[in-house]
Amino acid sequence: MTARLTAEQRAERASLFGNLRDGLRPVGPYVWRLPSGRRLLEIPVTTMPVLKVPFHLSYLLYLARYSEP
Repeated sequence: MTARLTAEQRAERASLFGNLRDGLRPVGPYVWRLPSGRRLLEIPVTTMPVLKVPFHLSYLLYLARYSEP
């Protein structure tokens, strides 16, 4: 927010983080249809139910250090 970017640079970066609608996409693999006509298979990261917060193995390994077996 404090970066001194031109309007063009801000517009270019606006799509980097997505929007709320992107958070409602399916959590299983799906195919993007690109403007060039090609297709791209996307396999999303594992997420927690409901909130769809990414749940990474590294976090599980971190928690395992402190939890009881």
